Amino acid sequence: MSLKRALAQHTAVFSFPVNLPPLFRLASSRETIEKMVVAQWMPIQYADLEESRRLVTAHFREHGTLDGLSKRLLKRVPWFLFSSVAEESPLASHEGFVRAWLVWLDRQSNSSILQALLHTFLIYYPKPVSLWGTEIKDRLQKSMRSPLRALLDRCVQFRLLDPDGPSVFATHFYQGNVPLRDLCVSLGFTSDITNHGFVQAGLDHLLQYLRHATEIGLSLTQLRAILDNVCDQEGNLPRFTNHFPSQLADALLEPFEQQRAEPGLRGFLRDFLLTHFGDPRVQVAAWSKVSPTAKGVMLGWLSGSYAHREDARFKMFMQEIAKQLPTMEHDVRRLQQGSAKESIQRVRAVLHALHSIAGVAAFFGLTDLMEIGAKLEEQLLPLRDGMNTATNMDAILLGLDNIRDLIAAMPIDVEVSWRSS
Repeated sequence: MSLKRALAQHTAVFSFPVNLPPLFRLASSRETIEKMVVAQWMPIQYADLEESRRLVTAHFREHGTLDGLSKRLLKRVPWFLFSSVAEESPLASHEGFVRAWLVWLDRQSNSSILQALLHTFLIYYPKPVSLWGTEIKDRLQKSMRSPLRALLDRCVQFRLLDPDGPSVFATHFYQGNVPLRDLCVSLGFTSDITNHGFVQAGLDHLLQYLRHATEIGLSLTQLRAILDNVCDQEGNLPRFTNHFPSQLADALLEPFEQQRAEPGLRGFLRDFLLTHFGDPRVQVAAWSKVSPTAKGVMLGWLSGSYAHREDARFKMFMQEIAKQLPTMEHDVRRLQQGSAKESIQRVRAVLHALHSIAGVAAFFGLTDLMEIGAKLEEQLLPLRDGMNTATNMDAILLGLDNIRDLIAAMPIDVEVSWRSS
């Protein structure tokens, strides 16, 4: 991750802070955090920070010591310690430099430098996490300053300096039934932290948890609560990174490439993704970063054509529907023959068959079949009630033919008998 990318969150000209406020100060809202940041942080121009990096790196490469570097330059080290430029490795990977700078840090009384180190640690979450986490925790423990003691308490509570910190963060979220943004605010995380490093690793754990939701036994109510809490106050998916929404869609859909989702779960996920991404057949750009596998599952749910080759019940239900079609057509053709009472009985028989078809279609999520059945019912209801309508019998027969076409297109072997014209 480039330094420019990490810093760009602050201002259009890449300004960056010198004096940090307490990172985990309790705040009732994100606005409180942002006001606190604006009031206490002084900007450093991005170009100045790059020049500081160049001067520090060149000096240490030439002399092998930090002696001769100004305190002003050494205070800025946390902001470029973990980042890399071009082919250069980050300063944090040079053991000699790190050891010398930490010795210098231990001689300083200014707590803002240690706060800056913790802040950038959470942004980059560098490897090995245990090494840097231990270095920071040891210095927080030795400090008698109350702001740093408060930082230590929060770091210990949420394991922020431990390798398993991101998984603990994710667990706090999905077990605590708290909005994700609120959790970040309660931790004092500013926008540059929520968009990178520690939080991104926590989101990866969350995505894996959702990917295995059915195996874990997560109920639909629990899943609904988690996804509601992922969304912001306006009900939109947050863009912690450009890829988070598409990664979420992948995690929710890909598990169902090889297994069938229960109707309630399938309907909820389908509606949730339609709300946030739109229909992939129309909103192509919105689905461009979603994996082909996930997109294929969604398209199958929308068209009702997802595979049921191994589902014996599905084949049995489709065969039963195919057998009912000729009887339904016969009743429709006889509607204008015989008494009014007989016609009403025939309409009721056809409607009863349509209700059975609708139940099967709803169970398997066959939306196209459900739509055809609903339209046919709308055309038949006036006839059942004895109303003199101009309902077109050919339109009803065409609807039944459309049902035949759908069954014939299913990925199963079902014998379909065609009506005579």
